Amino acid sequence: MPCETPRVLELQKVEATTELLGIFSEIFRTPVQRDSDESMHEETQSERLTRYRNSEQCEVSDPHECAVIHYGTGAHETEDNESTDGVKKI
Repeated sequence: MPCETPRVLELQKVEATTELLGIFSEIFRTPVQRDSDESMHEETQSERLTRYRNSEQCEVSDPHECAVIHYGTGAHETEDNESTDGVKKI
């Protein structure tokens, strides 16, 4: 009989492990359902401005807006061009 006791304990461990594996498989098989409206955060203008300031043009959805934020509107270019009228651009 002393040989049977370790065998019984071993079977109990196997049963417990099998039960845990069953629980884990159910958890991983069942997808977590989230309401898409709740999980989507609407970005504010302030958040968007901060994100664009910290990003490069290739990282944002509107590269033109990113250029305006980083380099300005380009109005200074027209003023500079008025003073160089008639000069050939290279």
